[in-house]
Amino acid sequence: MEIENGTSLNLLSEYVSVQKKKIFFYFKGGSAAGERTLTAFSLIALKEAENMQGSKGEETSLFDERRIRILYFEDQERYRARRAIKKARTYLEGEIDLLEDVYELALVGYALLISNSSRVNEVINKLNKKANVKDELKYWSKPEKKGIQWKEWAPPKDQAKAVDIETTAYALLGLAINKDLEGGLPVLKWITSQRNPEGGFASTQDTIVALQAMAEFASMVYSPNLNMRVRLVSKTSGAPFQHEFKVTRENALILQTTDIPQEVKILGVMAEGSGIAIAEISTYFNINEDIEVSSFDVNVTLIDETTKGFTVKICGRWLQGGQSGMAMMDIGIPSGMTPDLETLDTSKAPMYKRNEMGYRKLSLYFDEVFVLYALNSKFTVYMANTDKVAEKQPSVIRLYDYYEPENQATIFYTSSVLADSGVCDVCGRECFCADMS
Repeated sequence: MEIENGTSLNLLSEYVSVQKKKIFFYFKGGSAAGERTLTAFSLIALKEAENMQGSKGEETSLFDERRIRILYFEDQERYRARRAIKKARTYLEGEIDLLEDVYELALVGYALLISNSSRVNEVINKLNKKANVKDELKYWSKPEKKGIQWKEWAPPKDQAKAVDIETTAYALLGLAINKDLEGGLPVLKWITSQRNPEGGFASTQDTIVALQAMAEFASMVYSPNLNMRVRLVSKTSGAPFQHEFKVTRENALILQTTDIPQEVKILGVMAEGSGIAIAEISTYFNINEDIEVSSFDVNVTLIDETTKGFTVKICGRWLQGGQSGMAMMDIGIPSGMTPDLETLDTSKAPMYKRNEMGYRKLSLYFDEVFVLYALNSKFTVYMANTDKVAEKQPSVIRLYDYYEPENQATIFYTSSVLADSGVCDVCGRECFCADMS
């Protein structure tokens, strides 16, 4: 669901905030739909806006008529904001008995906590009863639908679903606000175990909330006396290896890494000193083809191929039955080419929402849950050859669920005409080639 300027909920009808962009972000950012989640996002946004306005603090002369007028309107705005916050809080409090979904419980619990609800403990108690506790870790997860299906070999550890990371992050935010260090540590450990090697998580939304939760919790355990030595020692016979990291206040924000020899199968990690640091080990490997069973089916056809360009026709459908969530397609742009967005035809993709240009890729967004549900959901775009590049290599097309990116499909495409073209085919006399006419 998306709320544009000029559209309002009855709940917020008396409040028009200057923080429209921030509120719009919260409305659009949720991983789950529904009136309760939308109201919780709205309440969080209103409290954020209230905190921003409350921190401005500007001295004003009583004889400055214009400033007095501005202050009057700001006071009126704060009054409407407080009314909207109260209405949202009251609505959510009235829905507590109906809350069963762990995502709703975590989100509503956080919203009620920051709005000082007297009934927030009821939500926290319900949420704690649904927690998973294992190996000194604590987290929350929605019932597994199908999960990732592997073709043959499967990695020893799967990353949790994006919605589970986001749910657990909201729970950690609540624990951090309540200064519950003992209760929050098992949750923090689980969240950090789900990070990818780049420091993010499964999707954009869960990464934002998880990093916010980790930062809030870190403020409780921060020590100005940070001084640690972390030693890595090989425990594998015949494969000697050791390395030491030093973590101090001066380099605490710097990522320190080292490569571990492939021969090392067992690695010991020891730390001494004072402070808290996170140690992670990432394993990288190459594969010839995708090891996951695709959740989407994607077909690509190239039309009217010439050395000047070609039209890309892409068809997609959802394979797991029912419907996917909001989907996103990243179309890799071949070297030396530029998509002509004026030729983008999405008339046969009814759920198409918008497009966005990135670094060497064109991203298309498809709205809501009925995304690409049949093969006739298709679109075309012309790729123009704008630079002289010979022997073009294949480019990737990836279609995935925005909020559960593990549901995805990846294929490659390449123009046979441009792949087989040499320097003289694309450059001609400019490259001192003989006249090829």
